[in-house]
Amino acid sequence: MNQTQTRSLRKKVLSLILAVVMVVSLLPISAFASGDSKASTTASTDEFVRIFHLDCGRKYFSVNQIKDLIDAASASNYTHVELAIGNDALRFLLDDMSVTANGTTYSSEKVKTGIQTGNKAYYNAGSVNELTQSEMDTIISYAKGKNISIIPLLNSPGHMDAIIDCMETLGMSKVAFSANWYGTSARTIDLNNTQAVAFTQALVKKYVEYFAGKGCEYFNMGADEYANDKLGKYTKNGGAGFGYLIENNLYGKFIDYVNGVAKIIEDTNPEMKPIAFNDGIYYNNNTSSGTFDTKIIISYWTAGYPGYTPAPVSLLSKHQIINTRENWYYTLGDANKNYTYATATTGVNKVKVTDVPNGASVTPIGCMLAFWCDEPRNSYTDTDAANVKKLIATLAENNSDQFKKTATTEPDVTDPKTVDVTVVVGDTHKETVSGTNLGGVYHTEDESIATVTVTGQDGTPETTKDTYTATKVSYGTLTGSHTSWTKTDYFFEVGDNYYPVYAKRESTYFGYHYYYGYFITTSDTDSPAADSDIHEIGESYWSGSTVTVYTKKPEKVDATPASTTIVFTGVAVGTTSVKIGDVTYRIKVTDKAPDNAMTASTINLECWITNFEVYETQSKTGHTKTITTSTDGATADEGIAITDIAPDHAYSFFDGTKDVYYWQAMRLDKDNQQTKASGDDETSNGTTLTHIRYYGGAWQYKTVDGTWHYFVSTDQLVAYYLQKVASTKEVTTYVKDWGFSTTNENTNDNTTGGQVALTIAVVYPDGSISPAEGDMYQNSTTILNYWEEGRDIGIVAPINNSDYNISKITVTDGARTARKDSKDTRYYWYKDDSITWQKKTLASGGEWYDETTVWDKSKGTTPMVNGKSNNVKWTAKNTAKLVLIYLEPIVKDSNLNVVYQDDNTNTEISRYQIVMSYNQGQDQPTFDTSLKNSSGVVIGITKNWPGKESSEPGYLPDDAYVTNSSQKDQKIDKNLATITGISGIYASGLYEYVGADISEDGKTLTLHYNLKNTSNKTFVMDFGLPLQIPTSEFGITNFESTVETVSFDQDKVTHERDGNYGHGSIDVDRGIVTYTLTKALDQKIPIPVYVTFKNDKNVHVYNVYVIPATSVYYEDSFATFTNANGTKNVAQVDNAAKGIWTKVTDGTTQTNVNQALEALGGTTNTKHVYGYDPAYANSSKFSMGSATKVTVAADTYKEGKTQWPTATFTFMGTGFDVISLTDNTSGAIFVDVYKGTATSGDSVKSYAVNNYYSYKQNENGQWVVSKDGNNALYQIPVMKVSGLDYGEYTAVIRVAYSSFFDQTTKNEYNFWLDAIRVYDPMGKDNATYEQDNEGYPQYIKLHDELVKTGSSIDAKLGATVFIDGAAEATIAQYKNYGPNNEVYLANGQAITFKIPANANIASIQIGAKAPNGTAKMTVTGTDDPKEISSATEMYYKVNVDATAADKVVAIANKGTGILSLTNLKITFKTNPNATVTLAALTDDDQANAVAQVRALFAEPVEPFNPDLFTASWGHSVRKGDTATLTVKTSEDVEAIEVDGQMIDKYVTRTERSGWGWWAKTVTFREFTYTDTATVTKDYTVCAVNGKGVSSDAITATLTVRPSVRDWLHGIFGKWF
Repeated sequence: MNQTQTRSLRKKVLSLILAVVMVVSLLPISAFASGDSKASTTASTDEFVRIFHLDCGRKYFSVNQIKDLIDAASASNYTHVELAIGNDALRFLLDDMSVTANGTTYSSEKVKTGIQTGNKAYYNAGSVNELTQSEMDTIISYAKGKNISIIPLLNSPGHMDAIIDCMETLGMSKVAFSANWYGTSARTIDLNNTQAVAFTQALVKKYVEYFAGKGCEYFNMGADEYANDKLGKYTKNGGAGFGYLIENNLYGKFIDYVNGVAKIIEDTNPEMKPIAFNDGIYYNNNTSSGTFDTKIIISYWTAGYPGYTPAPVSLLSKHQIINTRENWYYTLGDANKNYTYATATTGVNKVKVTDVPNGASVTPIGCMLAFWCDEPRNSYTDTDAANVKKLIATLAENNSDQFKKTATTEPDVTDPKTVDVTVVVGDTHKETVSGTNLGGVYHTEDESIATVTVTGQDGTPETTKDTYTATKVSYGTLTGSHTSWTKTDYFFEVGDNYYPVYAKRESTYFGYHYYYGYFITTSDTDSPAADSDIHEIGESYWSGSTVTVYTKKPEKVDATPASTTIVFTGVAVGTTSVKIGDVTYRIKVTDKAPDNAMTASTINLECWITNFEVYETQSKTGHTKTITTSTDGATADEGIAITDIAPDHAYSFFDGTKDVYYWQAMRLDKDNQQTKASGDDETSNGTTLTHIRYYGGAWQYKTVDGTWHYFVSTDQLVAYYLQKVASTKEVTTYVKDWGFSTTNENTNDNTTGGQVALTIAVVYPDGSISPAEGDMYQNSTTILNYWEEGRDIGIVAPINNSDYNISKITVTDGARTARKDSKDTRYYWYKDDSITWQKKTLASGGEWYDETTVWDKSKGTTPMVNGKSNNVKWTAKNTAKLVLIYLEPIVKDSNLNVVYQDDNTNTEISRYQIVMSYNQGQDQPTFDTSLKNSSGVVIGITKNWPGKESSEPGYLPDDAYVTNSSQKDQKIDKNLATITGISGIYASGLYEYVGADISEDGKTLTLHYNLKNTSNKTFVMDFGLPLQIPTSEFGITNFESTVETVSFDQDKVTHERDGNYGHGSIDVDRGIVTYTLTKALDQKIPIPVYVTFKNDKNVHVYNVYVIPATSVYYEDSFATFTNANGTKNVAQVDNAAKGIWTKVTDGTTQTNVNQALEALGGTTNTKHVYGYDPAYANSSKFSMGSATKVTVAADTYKEGKTQWPTATFTFMGTGFDVISLTDNTSGAIFVDVYKGTATSGDSVKSYAVNNYYSYKQNENGQWVVSKDGNNALYQIPVMKVSGLDYGEYTAVIRVAYSSFFDQTTKNEYNFWLDAIRVYDPMGKDNATYEQDNEGYPQYIKLHDELVKTGSSIDAKLGATVFIDGAAEATIAQYKNYGPNNEVYLANGQAITFKIPANANIASIQIGAKAPNGTAKMTVTGTDDPKEISSATEMYYKVNVDATAADKVVAIANKGTGILSLTNLKITFKTNPNATVTLAALTDDDQANAVAQVRALFAEPVEPFNPDLFTASWGHSVRKGDTATLTVKTSEDVEAIEVDGQMIDKYVTRTERSGWGWWAKTVTFREFTYTDTATVTKDYTVCAVNGKGVSSDAITATLTVRPSVRDWLHGIFGKWF
């Protein structure tokens, strides 16, 4: 409180002396206390702060609900309650909401309207969405009365949904954070938008000023989870929104923003301390972007989780810490099951308030227990309230040392008093204090509730007082004989004063002339100085004339005490206080009762069920209960609960004696009084209430929102009753109306209007219904009479209990099924009737009720269907209504768990509990003993149920069930589409059941699901680029003309969606779906879209799938980079300090690039092999034009301060390549490969690689190190890891300086991470890829094959040969320096290898690229040279057929740039179950290859066609004989070649050619070749001219007959 008093100087001095004495006496315990002159009613500054946090920003909480939790906190000795008023929504509005920012003043009304619009858009809580300033005043005042201080939380720059909506309604644009591929955040401002920042901070300042004015000690600014609604799956720099800020050099702006808000708080009140959540503070150890204000107290709630990397608490040593363990978090209706009541209970029992996460050496200044409302639609029930209070109490009980009460720092006062004062709004109340003057200026704690005026009167001592009495005196008596003005003993009255009378007489001719007058005395003179000072009054000539004057007489005056008058004025309803002297006045301001209020001393409560009276007894007594002002609790603040007055169980006599049960109380106005008149049912026409009281001279009632209202004199107070229905065993359900049972033969009631049916059933979380549809008519249907004007269904009110909460209630229409007999259906129903319910076809293809949700828990009200107010009516006879009550089991350890598991992605789809009967001391229920088949036989002893179909062994029966606590046989439903809360791909019908198993403890039954094998297209992703899929590929034809809506959600239109592996977006204008990976893909992933058509409003699902190729090439952005200083941001300019990762470009950066759309099994002519994409055809330097670079030196690492920079990535597969630039500034990297996602402990593989590359040939043709070389090679696989067992791995690339690897002579070197290629992401032997002839790929590293042969082409080589087409070359001359993972071919060079024959080979591919310049790859023997200018390693098909015979392949470079060859990839038709190796090259293979390559590069020559060229063996010969080949040629032939053997000796001959006159003599050359005949065979013969040019070859066949011996053996051998 603030008080200023005006007192006398003497009292001020005395007060000052007293204050000094008091301060000195208190120094030992207050020397470190705040300088605030106000006496603290809460924690002292050195006391352990104990906070309860309430998320009243997302969800609206009434004043009474908040008070209830304040009471609980106070009872357990908490010091503070934190009210998260601004958290997504903003649910507290100031009276003045005007904001001045950006040179504009936004009016209070517009800002308020904008906030209210945003709140309703976030979640509409109903008629009341926000607390008012008056209500907050009340809360703060109430809390202080409970020794609780309020801490406000207004979160920014994130969790601002409502404020962002407000800014947009005010005309501000692009205020929200937005990023390509990730979309626009609903709750986070763009820190680059100065307009948005200024408005937000101006608005925050208004709230800071308000709460500072209320004496609040802390202000929580939040500052957590930046844009995590869009960037939750962002992976760089520690991941999520803060990682994005660091990655994009925006983290410094976040620091500036947070410090700016802290300054607002500190400037407003230096005693107010700023608080922020820990996750944004030095995120991912980033300390290079700026420094946070050390006065900010850190609310440390999380040490992080995979993909979210807050700083450890050890890095926050300069800040005070409030321990806000997420172990204690309780989230209302937590759908993700992360922060349930069960997990919170475990947390408060096991985790001490001093145990900060990973902070063994940290001593927190306090703790905070948090109750969150992430899903505000969930009801806050009595059970929830009880759970929260239990957690509050348990944490205190388990930490008694910290929760013990500490001595107050208030000075002792003698005889402290408290006086209660009640005053009505607008009236005053006066208190008088005698004996002291306390007058001065005073202020109540909350002047918006009441003000005070204090006036004081000092006391007086005993004294005397002159009294004047009027008397009549004659002139003669006054004057006597005095002839000059003479003072008399009399006085004259002038106004309020009395002055002495003077008189005189003068002689005259006739006698005397008499005069009298008065003299005005002053403090300076008491006698006149001259006659003129006398004021003459009158005169007379007769001495007996009389005048009225006054005599004076002194009288005793008693002493008077000092006094104080205190006047209290009521301003608004509420409670406040003020201390005046040593008395504290507690002021309660009550509402002023209206003129027509119900002021009588009694009020009656009448009991009814519709228009029938209800009685407490069967003897018809107790219909009316009378409450008087003397009834216990009637005048108390909390009043009397109606449930304490109305009997719970009572009787009515509308159809014999009926049991009825209290439902709710209502106030009915004079126009809606409940009577017995026929048809008079006022159940839906009043105001529901819970309590009554006599207050302010009149009766009041409290509504369900906790607000008190006055009855008016004509109101009626009614307690309404309902009947129980027997059909819902799980929960008690009440109904208003009564009707006929379907168990009778018929329902004939002599009605002429016909009849209708009401059916009630419950729905379990798995979608199973009780009773089942076939049993509904007999077991849960009531037949009611119908009347022509329509009839509403009355009241259906299920009640939450200890086993279940109600999550929603729906209504479905139905109609009586047409009968096939002749029974009369005009007026009544029969026991063998049935009902046909309206149903809808689900996207999965199944059916469900075409229901309308009438109530759900988001309403925050009591579960109920009110036929009148909800307008749920029958509109015709023979129709029906089905009320489905959805159950939500309350989590208990004794319940059984059912889990639905996605085996494709190994993630949990959903889970729920089956409520089981259990008594303390019994064995816990398990599936082992509870799971039964339709015959009632226990089958749970079987743990594994692998059967997928009912025809397969080990199939879990479809009728398997468990008997729950309601003795209902609850079936285990396998249909995902009907499970409550499941949507998206799991409700699309794309998944199928594949098996089940029971946990070892028998508590959990897991049902497994996987993607169906469908004919829908599957697209292969072999690169990490976005994939654009036209809707026509989904099977949607004529998109523009036929489609109404297309969405990622079947229940609402959504064009953006984040999945487990990537982000989807729909371009509705072009009909294109774009899928962008955000993590390494290792599964077959469905992409469903939900479509309605212009002529068909039903939702149809269409889908495609994506799978990774056998290897996938990812850009560097898929890695997470950690700098030497521990931060995870990547600088955007290439001038960063050493040890800081930097994004670098080569001037060819490509954006908006998509990978080629390749369908699995597709046969289009444009289909490429896996690992090739035209998008990379122009990546001549860096992949996609950019890479991430870091420079390290010897001094980069400093013990305890820095680390070596790292790049980390996680993948599923059997190996990977690291792609980098290598040049004369490159150095070493050290790579550790860990199993799983861990990055510490023992690695499964460790490598060291030197990336230096700068060499030249010396004069001897040898390669030597060149310090000044400039031959950088781009996109080099500097490291290849293979042979890992298939699984999940995390690779950590550490760039560390070592002089051993330093060839730069600069004591520093660089590393660039350009890309990563992952191998076998879906497993080593996956048959899926057979469809593309890409099955079971095997990779042969050509460099290793070449180098291990190690000698010249003249030696007997192994499987590969290096060939220099320009001149003789040796392997020794070709030395591959650098990372040693590829073969480099200059122009004119080639490599040859032999592929062994294998009929199972599907394709042969070569990994190739041009790291510097343009290469032209030519495969000899084929006609498909490929010009390559991309430095990206891509695969190219080698068109040779090795299925029938060995094939020698020679690959040459005819381009000007270097051709780099990496791997030979061989794929197979079926699993080869063996490793392929290259075959050894023979001498002939080598010679032919050399000849082919050299011919490839030889100068072109004219073809040689001799005039004469024949070859003949003459005749056949016997085996073993010598055969002679005779070759005749023209004279231009200098030699012949027979099967590679050159013959240059010949004989010149002549012969005549032709006949007669035309005969000519021809000269020719005759060559002969001899050979020993063995078998019949062909010989190849070429003619060679003088230039060495060969002709086309001809074939000469030698026919060989058996030898004589063989011939004889053939004849006579048969005889033997």
